[in-house]
Amino acid sequence: MRQALGNDNPWRMRAAVSVAEAAAILDRSTSWVRDRLTDNSLEVVSLPDAKRIAIAVRSVVRLSERIADSRAARNRTAQRPWLRLVVDNDPK
Repeated sequence: MRQALGNDNPWRMRAAVSVAEAAAILDRSTSWVRDRLTDNSLEVVSLPDAKRIAIAVRSVVRLSERIADSRAARNRTAQRPWLRLVVDNDPK
């Protein structure tokens, strides 16, 4: 995850980020971020005189930590043995 966006402004020090900035931080598409807004995984912030959707940085951090935890959990799962199929085609 990147610590700063294109303008070298550390995003963690801000109260809110835009949908495009959240997508860049999470390395996902803007439609994915909007889907997370719909399912309440990300928190919308009401800013005065805002024409665009603002997302709370704390919710972006929380979601990125959940994603990292789930990836780590998947990597720790035990390797499953290969399935071996034995067929006897000998008619008796």
